[in-house]
Amino acid sequence: MDGFPKLMWLMIFSAVLMLGPDMVRIAGFTWHAHDIAEYATEQMSAGGGWTPTVQTLVEERMSELGIDPNHWVIRHTDGPVSGHGDVYFSIETKYMVRAYAMLGRPVAEALGDTTLVKISANSETGTQIY
Repeated sequence: MDGFPKLMWLMIFSAVLMLGPDMVRIAGFTWHAHDIAEYATEQMSAGGGWTPTVQTLVEERMSELGIDPNHWVIRHTDGPVSGHGDVYFSIETKYMVRAYAMLGRPVAEALGDTTLVKISANSETGTQIY
C-alpha cells in the first residue's frame, strides 16, 4: 500500500501543473478587471457620470492593460449624473480553460461549458460633483 499515497500525490501534482497556467491567466484577468472597474468609477465620479471623455479614458486604460473591449460585457450608469448621485461600472467575460485540451479533443468537448470560468468585477461610488 506504499504506492497508493505516492500515486495520489503524483495525480494532485499533475493536476496543479496542468491547471497552473490557466489559474495564473484567470488571476491576471481578474486583477485587470477590478483595476478597470475602480478606474472607471473614479473617472465617472469626478467627471459627472458616463460621458464621452470618461468612455475614452476607460477604453485607453483597457488597451494599456491589453484588454479587448469586444470580448467583455460592460455595464455602467448611463449618461451624466449631477449632484449627489451614484455611479456604477461592471465588466465581465468568460474564460475558457485550455488545460483540458491536453487530455485530447474528445475530453475537452465532453466537458463542454464546464471549461468556462466567469470573470467579473464591479464598482459603485458616489459622485464628487458639487
